[in-house]
Amino acid sequence: MKVSYLGGRKENFAEWKEVYSEQGGEYEMTIRYVPKADRKLEVCVNHEKAILLDSLSADETQKIASVTVPVYLKAGNNKVRMGSSFCWAPDIDCFILKKVKE
Repeated sequence: MKVSYLGGRKENFAEWKEVYSEQGGEYEMTIRYVPKADRKLEVCVNHEKAILLDSLSADETQKIASVTVPVYLKAGNNKVRMGSSFCWAPDIDCFILKKVKE
């Protein structure tokens, strides 16, 4: 299952409101997506400044591509939002969080 038809305007996004972290801290977020030409993705965690991913793979021969970005999660529930204010975003397969060792 994937999230499709995101972006094109700021109101068109996917949001996960209960992304739980026991202790909070630095994480690596790996986003798996379906490559397509001219797609950009904005990732926002807890209303912080969005991370713009504008160099995503456009190799449509790949079924799934991935990109990893650093994010900070607070202890407890976090809100993750993905979309694109100015163009279509890629279809999102999933995202995986991995705690950065301290």
